[in-house]
Amino acid sequence: MKDYLAKRPMLLCSIICCFISVVGFYSSKSLILYGILTAILIGGLFFYKAKPEFIFVGVLVFVMILSTVNITARTKNLSKLDGLCCTAEAVVVQTENKNNYSVAVVEITESNTIPSGSKINVYCYDETLKVGDYINADFNLSKIENSYKASSYSNKIFLTANISDVSVLDKKDDLLIFFEDIRNYIRKTIFSNTDYAEASTITALVFGDKSYFTDNFYLSVKRAGVAHSMVVSGMHLAIIVSLFTKSFEKFIYNKFIRGFIILAVVIILTAVCGFTMSMFRAGGTYIVAALGLMLDKDNTSENALGTATSITLIISPFAIFNVGFRLSVLSTFGILAVAIPVCDYIKRNELLKLKISQTILFAFIINISATLFTMPTLINTYGEISLVSVIANLMISYFITLILCLSVSGLIINPFIPYISEMIFSVCNLLAKLVDSIIEFFGSLSFSSVKVSKYVSLVSISVILILFHIMARVKEQEEKIKRKLILEKIYKEAKTYKSKRYFNIKK
Repeated sequence: MKDYLAKRPMLLCSIICCFISVVGFYSSKSLILYGILTAILIGGLFFYKAKPEFIFVGVLVFVMILSTVNITARTKNLSKLDGLCCTAEAVVVQTENKNNYSVAVVEITESNTIPSGSKINVYCYDETLKVGDYINADFNLSKIENSYKASSYSNKIFLTANISDVSVLDKKDDLLIFFEDIRNYIRKTIFSNTDYAEASTITALVFGDKSYFTDNFYLSVKRAGVAHSMVVSGMHLAIIVSLFTKSFEKFIYNKFIRGFIILAVVIILTAVCGFTMSMFRAGGTYIVAALGLMLDKDNTSENALGTATSITLIISPFAIFNVGFRLSVLSTFGILAVAIPVCDYIKRNELLKLKISQTILFAFIINISATLFTMPTLINTYGEISLVSVIANLMISYFITLILCLSVSGLIINPFIPYISEMIFSVCNLLAKLVDSIIEFFGSLSFSSVKVSKYVSLVSISVILILFHIMARVKEQEEKIKRKLILEKIYKEAKTYKSKRYFNIKK
């Protein structure tokens, strides 16, 4: 375990950052002690001339502590505004319009009471709010408490308010409107070319909008244990990025251009998905990988994941409480730490000869790894364990890949050749119908899930730690064997060279 983490310093950094995030949320005063200890540690690392990467990790951890101290101080100051009424100017960042009211997230731009840049979850009656609009309104402020506190704080929202006397100003935020227009185009294209239920699933898969799910279907999603497949994260981003890179790899060989294409695709997709925590993490991982490609630097996948997770937590210290973010990180880590090494071992030793059986087994291993590592979060969030999760995810994963690839292709083609786009979406409609049927079938089974105590998550965490420890030890042993074989080869070559040289001298 020690050697494994020593070779993946950014993974270690992300684990420490997660710990600091939790400490800061529940006991902000203890952060001062951790800050002092980290400063002493950094000084010790400099004194003993430790490797630069470990000094860098120490600095990042110290920055994480400062960021968490800053955000906790900000939350306390904003909580003091509870019960106040004031007039403020704000820009609408995100909105969801109901029957007779709007729920939105606004960012304060000008106010004598509320600090600029503060995000507020607002409720507005008899008024339709639009993303990108600047509004002036009366805010009746309330602090966030109870079960909503952690999830709101994870999105850097520290206040809620009812607003009235809303007036829309002449100025607009063109960038927010641009990406909202893209989202509206995606919704309109999908819903006009597919049936409502199937369009709801495709929309959720393409950019994470699950607002069109019915309550019954969302219940089936939870009971079938496919919630992490419905969170737009690393898996979805990997599929879409692969679609673009494979489309261009035959024509573009320059590593800088290829890296730039990956960066552009990731940034655009992350923005279209609304900069959710899961997409921010997944996008960060790909940006690190793209920079590695452009700079010609080797980097382990775990280090890329650790870097993205650490940066996300530094920017938003309470992101750890975002369910989508945790599902994204844990499922990705489960695949990287367990599934890929096991699959590589099977492939390297040719344990399975038939390619089809190998593909099925690999899909099973990947799904069971992702399910196992996300289990603590799923138990804490939903209070139940899905008994059919692995088989349900295995059955829909291939169809989800097809739906994503075809949907993105159809959305790109639609403005130019609409009749081909219609044909593509008709196929997507059939595939989405099949995915919905699988989810509803498994979700409706009487034994599909069982209610469990949240303390069971501690058991699942213990299992994950034991499995992770075993995999780390196996990797260490494999690396030792590789080093031994290399040294034996060098020794044999050196011995052969000496014997030849001796023979030539004698001759």
